[in-house]
Amino acid sequence: MIRGRRPDSPYLALLPLERGAFIGGLLLIVVLSGIVSFGSESGSHPLLFGAFLVYVGVLALPLFGAFLRTPGLFHPLFFYATWTGLRSLLTGDAVLGATGLEFHRALAGMSRTELELVAAQSFLLEALALVALYVGYGLFRNIRVPSLRQPSQPRRLAKAAVLWMVLPTAAVAILAMEAGSLGNLMLQRGIASDQRIAAEIGGHWHYLAGVGTVAPVVWLAFDQDAAKRPVFWLVALFAAFLVFVATGSRGSAIWPLILIALTWGLRHRAIPYRALWVAAGIAIVLIGLLGEFRAATRGADTLADVEFQAEFWSSAEAGYEEMVRRSTTNNGQIAVLGSVPERVDHLFGESYLSIPFVVIPSRLWPGDTPDAAGKLNATYIYGNPLTGIPTGVVGEAYWNFSYAGILLAFLLFGGVLRFAGSVYRANADHPLIIPIYIYLIVFLAPGSNQIYNFVHALVPVLGFYLFVRVVERVRLGEASVPRPAGMEGGQ
Repeated sequence: MIRGRRPDSPYLALLPLERGAFIGGLLLIVVLSGIVSFGSESGSHPLLFGAFLVYVGVLALPLFGAFLRTPGLFHPLFFYATWTGLRSLLTGDAVLGATGLEFHRALAGMSRTELELVAAQSFLLEALALVALYVGYGLFRNIRVPSLRQPSQPRRLAKAAVLWMVLPTAAVAILAMEAGSLGNLMLQRGIASDQRIAAEIGGHWHYLAGVGTVAPVVWLAFDQDAAKRPVFWLVALFAAFLVFVATGSRGSAIWPLILIALTWGLRHRAIPYRALWVAAGIAIVLIGLLGEFRAATRGADTLADVEFQAEFWSSAEAGYEEMVRRSTTNNGQIAVLGSVPERVDHLFGESYLSIPFVVIPSRLWPGDTPDAAGKLNATYIYGNPLTGIPTGVVGEAYWNFSYAGILLAFLLFGGVLRFAGSVYRANADHPLIIPIYIYLIVFLAPGSNQIYNFVHALVPVLGFYLFVRVVERVRLGEASVPRPAGMEGGQ
């Protein structure tokens, strides 16, 4: 943990050492990428590396106070730039900028030079989107928001969290019964999506299986010392286990732990850097391990038939290599930019039509609901309608309305971040605003898939918050029941 005195800021203002670490990290990435780009035969095209430098430069603007009076780790604008940018750099964008792109799964007919020019376009459009975001944030000023009344501290948070876990546990039990056993349910990820249980009984059961992951986040928002209790971690780990068993999604099992760490930092006005580094290492290993497990389930009839070797370093390497592939040879945004409008027409808002259906289970809607960007990308560009491949928010905006779509989407999103920051600043200790703010700055972006993720998280956050209040009211009601006459004062 980096220690030092922070200026008074609900956003956790940057310490000089933190600012230096961010700037130094970006410079190190640029220098190492440049050495690879210009110092090896497999280096990237100069135009690609130049576009990469432009993107990193625009990404670093908030670090120098541009558009911000006091940069803070949890400032909505700063967080979006650093969280999105640094994460993408560390998980593949730096590799793309340094080594270029020899081939792409969806663009098999393109030469290396053509692919690298498309990748350069991708970096430049990312930079354009960030500039539009900064400008949009600056345009929306003097937003007045209400200050909410602080609720009383509940005394039955642990009980409420344990009771809440009944809902995802029941959902997993129903899925397991449909699959024949819990082991068979864990094999679902290894078969085609149209043959999975979700295609038969509805994906809402998978959604319910994941609602337990919000309980530790809201619990920590109520009680900043909740992480000291063993039952807190039992609930957190059990919730992550349930969502992985139900969906097979590695991200769904890892994200709850990241969100807990971020909520802890916001509540304590400090960042547990050592714990975060350990968690990052564990996350990479888990991505590799769970990926190997998922690959081993393909073609297996029972869980006993699954064979895979769990080795620490090989799992970490496999996890990192898969993240790099998502930024390079399987980059959905590059697939869009290389295909639109030459091979595939603009969508003109088609992917955004799915957003109003975000809270409506597909089973309750007569006919098919509109597809989000990831599904459209897999169907029209990759030719695989049985999966979903993210387009990235910039790729989706471009696919819909070309360059104007990027400018408009990120200008408006800048206003959304300004409003969210104002609401949080006015209610920095409110146990409902804290988790909503955390989920917003982590998940929300101007894309259909990102809005899906945020709304799908927001609903159980509100649900568990209200559930905590109900459990507390029941307790208070029990405590306020009058005693029979003659039973008071020892009479």
